[in-house]
Amino acid sequence: MSRPSAAPLAGRRIAVLRGAGQAALLARELEVLGAEVLLVPLWRTAPPADPGALHDAAARVAAYDWVVFTSANGVHAFFDALSRTGVEEAAWRRVRFAAVGPGTARALEERGARPDLTAREHRAESLVEAMAARGMAGQRVLFPRAHDARDVLVKGLRAAKAAVDDVVAYRLLPEPTRKEQLLELGAGDTDALLLTSPSTVRFLKSACQAHGLPWPIETPCFCIGPVTAEEARQHGLHVAAVAPRYTISGLLDALVSFFSAPGPAEV
Repeated sequence: MSRPSAAPLAGRRIAVLRGAGQAALLARELEVLGAEVLLVPLWRTAPPADPGALHDAAARVAAYDWVVFTSANGVHAFFDALSRTGVEEAAWRRVRFAAVGPGTARALEERGARPDLTAREHRAESLVEAMAARGMAGQRVLFPRAHDARDVLVKGLRAAKAAVDDVVAYRLLPEPTRKEQLLELGAGDTDALLLTSPSTVRFLKSACQAHGLPWPIETPCFCIGPVTAEEARQHGLHVAAVAPRYTISGLLDALVSFFSAPGPAEV
């Protein structure tokens, strides 16, 4: 990713709303770019209410041709389940892994696995297209997912004649928020909200409503991709820019490009 050598976000206050465990790296990148970072974690990951289906699928991993992931959270939840059920590495080494994007692929590598396929456009639709092009008829696919994941991948792979088992690998639960934190998001000195998932949009709205705060927040929003942008617009938020590549790196590029353009301060 190429950016100007000077700090292009100097003097900008950027709100990061990701889960607490995932916000630190993004915050550091923003600080390198000169931004003041406002951290307001809106959600956290938690195990499924009933992990039985996940553990059963993990124990049978060698029976699958593919395991497909659309988030780093799904990767870590699944590999934790492999450990808890005592599955040996030799069993999952026989399986091919597909990842929706580079962040998910990196999570696989952190767990000692190699992604056999990464979507060209980093969203579920592109992953379905890439897998279908390989011929999925009769292939057994496991999809460890969030409890509120879209059904695009499951429907798409089943349409390609794959046998798909989708199991809840993790849940996203709201983090407690303070009214003062949320008020800062809509204050005039906050320049941008970074939205990295549709869930983040929903958690933001719920938190504001729980505290009796006006909605929508008027601060410009920068979205990691079109699915998140559509969710933001549906909830009345102003989308100032969408990442050209659906990654954190692409989101930062969109932010820098926007605020480096002539006269971007007023939105």
